[in-house]
Amino acid sequence: MKKVLISLFIFIVIIFLLDICSSYVDYKSIDDYRKSLAFENGFETDTFDNFKNNFNYSLRLMPFKDYFKKEFKRGGVADSRNVDKEHEKNDSVIIFGCSYAEGSFLDLDDKPANVLAEITKMPVYNRAWGGLGLATMLWQTRSQEFWDGIKYPPKYIIHVFIPYHVGRLLTDKYGMSSLLPIYIGYNVKDNNTLVENKLPFRFLFRFKFIRKIVYGYQDRKFNTPENQDFIFDLIKLHYIESKKAIMEKYPNVKFIIIKHPISKEMIMYDYDYIYNTERWKELETEGFIVYDLAKDLNIDITTKEYLLPDMHPNKKTWQVVIPKLVKDLDIK
Repeated sequence: MKKVLISLFIFIVIIFLLDICSSYVDYKSIDDYRKSLAFENGFETDTFDNFKNNFNYSLRLMPFKDYFKKEFKRGGVADSRNVDKEHEKNDSVIIFGCSYAEGSFLDLDDKPANVLAEITKMPVYNRAWGGLGLATMLWQTRSQEFWDGIKYPPKYIIHVFIPYHVGRLLTDKYGMSSLLPIYIGYNVKDNNTLVENKLPFRFLFRFKFIRKIVYGYQDRKFNTPENQDFIFDLIKLHYIESKKAIMEKYPNVKFIIIKHPISKEMIMYDYDYIYNTERWKELETEGFIVYDLAKDLNIDITTKEYLLPDMHPNKKTWQVVIPKLVKDLDIK
């Protein structure tokens, strides 16, 4: 019996060591890659250290609904500074997306929500946060708890799409987000609707190396050149289902998709097709307004002038983008 317990203990230690090593290898790979991008874009390597994420090993893994209840409303993501003050208008704007839409590493005054509120004189709700994607937006739009936090009825919905959201449609189903210990994802049903995926064997998926094995299989199966239209179908359906949930409450809302090309790195991830496909016109047919920052601006925002060392947009990006967006789309 003693030998069995010792063997079991050794086995558990090996599993934890394997998982810690797996997590660190992933962290180091991403960190080195982002640092090399900063160098290639003309930034001094040491400037990147102010924007890097520290290695943090954890067995935490929660559904997004729990994350939303416990943590999403803290830390500035639900910042209401521009919402609670007096406004000329009662109609609002809600911004969805990830760190790009939230304005990571920027002062509050320079974040997209606050820049937009200042220009339009409308209350603007930031509901974007680092690591989020299309599935998290869909969950929010279907959640009454989310809408309970919206005081002013939205006239405009804005989602900032970046090529990384493609991968998150698959990774977040298994808790593989690089920033958040969450899982969120949807399965397509026969009637072409999305039903939330319930993560099976959740206790096993707390281990990073197991999530990597499962996600690796899914990625090889679906995220391939021959399945690019399948992936876009998934993107399109997430947008349509989110818009449907919003319009059940606010039927006159306008839904704007801002396509942000991030940097030239997207080509390395084979997301070039998804970003540039003519199929975005299908979403325009569905009533969406698609605003492509790679085509609708007269500047290239993927250059150093508009980037932080970690390739996120700097404040100059939004100082240029938002006034033109407001003018071009007559947001008022």
